[in-house]
Amino acid sequence: MRVEVVSTLTLTLCLVLIDLAPGLVLDKSTVKTVNIFFRHGARTPVAKIPKNADFTDYVWVEGPGQLTKEGKLQMYRVGTQLRDLYDGFVDTIYSDKELFATSTQVPRTFMSAACVLAGLYEPDRHQKWSETILWSPVPVWTDDHYIDQEYLVNAKNKCPNYEKDQAMSISTLRRENMQNYTDIFDYVSLYGGKRIYDYFDLFEIWDNLECLNHNHLPLPLWASEVYPEKLREIQAKLLRSYIVGTPRMVKLMAGNYMRNLHDQFEMAREGKQTHKLVLHAGHDFSMTSVMAALGIFERIINPSDAVILELHQTATGHIVQFLYIDVGGRRISTFNIPRCGNPCFLDTFINITAPIIFSDWKTECGAKIDT
Repeated sequence: MRVEVVSTLTLTLCLVLIDLAPGLVLDKSTVKTVNIFFRHGARTPVAKIPKNADFTDYVWVEGPGQLTKEGKLQMYRVGTQLRDLYDGFVDTIYSDKELFATSTQVPRTFMSAACVLAGLYEPDRHQKWSETILWSPVPVWTDDHYIDQEYLVNAKNKCPNYEKDQAMSISTLRRENMQNYTDIFDYVSLYGGKRIYDYFDLFEIWDNLECLNHNHLPLPLWASEVYPEKLREIQAKLLRSYIVGTPRMVKLMAGNYMRNLHDQFEMAREGKQTHKLVLHAGHDFSMTSVMAALGIFERIINPSDAVILELHQTATGHIVQFLYIDVGGRRISTFNIPRCGNPCFLDTFINITAPIIFSDWKTECGAKIDT
């Protein structure tokens, strides 16, 4: 059932839509701790279009792979969403005892985290240090617990077991699906500036179309024949095979994250001190692995999407609630965690996600590596 929420979840910027599922808990008084994992905001393309491609002449002044103005606004909106969700649970004044934010070592993720925190902690009263700058600095830390393994997807000779499974998964994808998309490959070849033979040949085109779309810029006229639906179907299959195509790939990508999440929830259940909000700024690759660890595979992760895992202490016990922020920070939805039930009790959640947690990273990777 989809309803318009006009209570505390209503933002000043937009009206929030929320999918209410049976057992959904909106009472902030039961929240014990929250883990939030989000993709960076809209960016510029990382891939160059071939010179003879039939494309737009838009110039990305920020440089390749950088956060755009739209991306900054998206992330700020995510921050204001979090303030509406957790106002009263976390103070309006930043405290290192309440919040811990991390990021991968990439400019667009650090900047995205900073924008989220700007929306979450708008300075008030004595916090204001300027009459014209309504912003207060909040620290963002490097991910030194290795909860984010996004680099593994494209790394070479770092994790042989991941590379082995990835090659096998992609081979299966090509064998089972390639013939289904030859018409699309042929069509894009006419306008893309090069011959398209394979899923990977589409990346430059896909990346540039996505960036134009996410930043509300005009697309080339020919693209409407294949974008977004047809190309997104192809990319969804490619990303699943490339990132989380086997159970071991999911384990290697998301095992460290899940270990830290378990520790956070167990400490909260035992009444030990832990942060109320733990935030991480990552990428589509790493967020895809987090979703896969929860049993959710069929989803394209868009810029500024955020997955939220809440731990509640209710009359029936400790439960885990799953929320999702998307549409550029404009919508909050709730989903059931597969195999966990609704409500999802903490012990059940731990049992179904424990298999992806490993004891020794080097052993799991099959080689001695420096992380």
